[in-house]
Amino acid sequence: MDGSEPRLTSLIKIELNAQRDALVELADAARALYRRWNFASGVIVVPDTNVLLHATEYFDDLDWPTALRIPATIHLVLTMVVIDEIDRLKRSRQPVRTRARQTANKIESLLGDKPSDRIVLRDGGRKETTVEVLTDPLDHQRLTDSDSEIVDRAAYLRDLTTVPVYVATWDNLMRFRASVTGLDVVKPRPEYELQDEPADSRRSRE
Repeated sequence: MDGSEPRLTSLIKIELNAQRDALVELADAARALYRRWNFASGVIVVPDTNVLLHATEYFDDLDWPTALRIPATIHLVLTMVVIDEIDRLKRSRQPVRTRARQTANKIESLLGDKPSDRIVLRDGGRKETTVEVLTDPLDHQRLTDSDSEIVDRAAYLRDLTTVPVYVATWDNLMRFRASVTGLDVVKPRPEYELQDEPADSRRSRE
């Protein structure tokens, strides 16, 4: 090309501008993700469904730093698969359905009309607790089982942030899955687990 083909030159310029705009959009999205998930202090905690449904207090009342033995700000992140599990369980015939219904109501009340917000649950200075939802992109393909999906989303957060990311669970197999992925795992203190239900009904995932 010597510049004498004006139509072809115009098409190339249009394509180059489109590619530039797409790269700028990707860069802006990457910066927004970095700003959202990088905190000045504290840790991110991704709980599984059991922790939310079988702790002695509902998630918005629980003293998370004490329960997890993490004396720092806790940024609680709820994955969409956990929210969907809670929604399913509140309609089930399992003994946990009442707890699931109440937990779902609390999530809806706190985050229902502002799913992208970060809500302060407990303002304790250096041991503040916040909660938010990690929404799934429209093109996100979930893994076949919920444990793997939770671990996958926690690993996604780990790759975005510079603060520690923990998976919180009482489940031995879940801890194994997370550890294999290289994630930090935290088991809440046993005194924070409800003990008033039969052992076989304390599992919320089938």
